[in-house]
Amino acid sequence: MENAADLIADADEDVAAFDQEIEDYNAQIRRLQSRVISLRNERQHLSNYRTCLRGLKSPLQKLANELLLLIFEYACDMNEITSKQLRTMPTLVISGVCWRWRNLARSFPALWSHIDISLGRTPPRLSGLPVLGLFLRSSQKSPLTIQISSTQAICVTIWMFG
Repeated sequence: MENAADLIADADEDVAAFDQEIEDYNAQIRRLQSRVISLRNERQHLSNYRTCLRGLKSPLQKLANELLLLIFEYACDMNEITSKQLRTMPTLVISGVCWRWRNLARSFPALWSHIDISLGRTPPRLSGLPVLGLFLRSSQKSPLTIQISSTQAICVTIWMFG
């Protein structure tokens, strides 16, 4: 009987040792998974930086600011700020391309002064108000061109502040 009890005790010790070894492996796997995530993040950062450096060699970077602004002015004839589509707001798209384009767009208030507000059958989205505020602030003292269109008759009151 002692033999069976000894075997059971030895088996219990072996199970406990195996449990500890399995937990050690699990801990090592978690550390390695964390390292993999860290390496992937570093790789993504380097890839983004490489893209930025390649952009510096782009032929567009060689264009004079004045010429780029003429192109921007042509492309940004109207910004439909009530749309959910970013492509209907070319000034926002341009200002998000790179730091140089953003600085150029921000330094040229006339780009921000062409605003289209499309009113459908439903009231305008309140979520568009921050975008309107951005355009009004960024247009600074440039004369505004505001186009308001609707699928039904509307009454618009405009206040002018000097």
